[in-house]
Amino acid sequence: MTAKNPLKTRVGIARGEEAYETTARLLDRRNFRVTGKVVLLKPNLTTLSSAESGITTDVGVCRAILERLDGCRILIGEGSGGANTWTAFEQNGYVDLARRFDAKLVNFDEVQVVRKPIPAPLHFTELPFARTVFDVDYLISAAKLKIHSLAQVTLSLKNMFGCVPRSEKLRVHPHINRGILDIAQVIYPDFAVIDGIVGNERDEVDSFPVPSDIVLAGEDALSVDQIGCRCMGVDPEEVEHLRRGTEFFGPRAIELLGPSLSEVARTYNRKRSRRGQWALWGSRVLGWVRR
Repeated sequence: MTAKNPLKTRVGIARGEEAYETTARLLDRRNFRVTGKVVLLKPNLTTLSSAESGITTDVGVCRAILERLDGCRILIGEGSGGANTWTAFEQNGYVDLARRFDAKLVNFDEVQVVRKPIPAPLHFTELPFARTVFDVDYLISAAKLKIHSLAQVTLSLKNMFGCVPRSEKLRVHPHINRGILDIAQVIYPDFAVIDGIVGNERDEVDSFPVPSDIVLAGEDALSVDQIGCRCMGVDPEEVEHLRRGTEFFGPRAIELLGPSLSEVARTYNRKRSRRGQWALWGSRVLGWVRR
């Protein structure tokens, strides 16, 4: 399935210390507008932690995105893996955001589940998803710049894992990298934004914040994730789902818009936290039990 010629894509980067202003400036530079569609915005609210902890998507990033949706019906959806989703919405400012933009908040763990076949399975022949994902015209991933204990990084494509119901997440975890690509064959974002104002090293749910002061955006999630990796000092070739994603979806020829990587990249610590070490061993045990 690899394309003969690389797909030409663009990824924008903006630097700044304030999430809303930095995102707004980047989106305007990219001429980002969506008109007259049913739009689903998927932030990363995996825990109750704040954006400043490095764990969750800053509500200011999402506010800037929603301001550029004209005449759209807006849904904001999440299925928090490590918290009550409604509490995560409330504590991170998304209830007020939804009210401001007349958007509907959707808890993916409370809506109808549909099972979808995977066209070219890397591990799963079918997977369950929140039906809401398929009732929209346009999907926006608003991810966080983070290291992940199992998937190496958690960016735009990994953010789609939240569309899988909580009851099924444990089944995917032992095969997370291949699972991410199986998910991407069914739901692939139309636009990807990564909040790197405060990123997180070492882990995805334990706070080890890194002020990176950047926001990334682009139409191709795989390209945005490749640049997001490099902004953390990670070679995308070392990340299984990105390396295999390039093999599966085809190579990318990325034009970088904004500051150079040498200006914005930091070296994130990738040593697993104690919780991350337990997650790794737990995932291995669960995979062995299921086999």
